[in-house]
Amino acid sequence: MAYDQNLAARVRDVVASEDGLSEQRMFGGPGFLIHGAMAVAVMGGREMRGWLLVDTAAKKK
Repeated sequence: MAYDQNLAARVRDVVASEDGLSEQRMFGGPGFLIHGAMAVAVMGGREMRGWLLVDTAAKKK
């Protein structure tokens, strides 16, 4: 399953100003790392044990 490109763009906008940010393809979608440590991944519909799942409809406060 393909990942949600709109969600990836939203995440990209939120984390863009973080120091040490890099983006790498992981888990079938983009992963966002800060100083080399995984911070956020936009996965293609897969749930992984031990990960926090945020619904695509979640709104920024």
